[in-house]
Amino acid sequence: PGMRVRVLGVDGTGAAMAGKDAGVLFFVDIDGRRLLAVEPLHEEQTQKVRRHVARVMAHLRAEELRTDEHSVYEDIAPEGRHRLCLTHWRKSKGKRAYDLHRQAMAEERPLEAQTMLELLELLRKQPRAPTSPPELGSMVTRYINAHKGLPWKVNQLLQHVERTWDKVS
Repeated sequence: PGMRVRVLGVDGTGAAMAGKDAGVLFFVDIDGRRLLAVEPLHEEQTQKVRRHVARVMAHLRAEELRTDEHSVYEDIAPEGRHRLCLTHWRKSKGKRAYDLHRQAMAEERPLEAQTMLELLELLRKQPRAPTSPPELGSMVTRYINAHKGLPWKVNQLLQHVERTWDKVS
């Protein structure tokens, strides 16, 4: 009661409980770096999760919601107050870039392999640029007309990274 959190982090995971597949949501005070609650909700229960997260946000008077990219968290917080977790974002984009790099090497596609290495370098860069860097824009332009095969996969990843870059915190 009376607790206030500036940034509320929420993450879900599946877990086996009493022999059944169940879900758990973790609620975290990002600034205070502390666990606030663990709730027995599965991310697949979209409406229940959205209602519950909205209630917790209101109760804690949270200014911002921070989550992974799971669609269940969309439309809970007002525009601009829902940000993506940098750690989750980097991990998922980095894994995809690494997988595409390996595929490019196997298919003997040096340009795509080099592009994925460049993307990995941008994703790891510290400190991270708050807005999409020009190098990323150049990579997107290079693949914008790709519509099939490996170049299309590279195109899709690059566009997604560019589109979500500013939403990451």
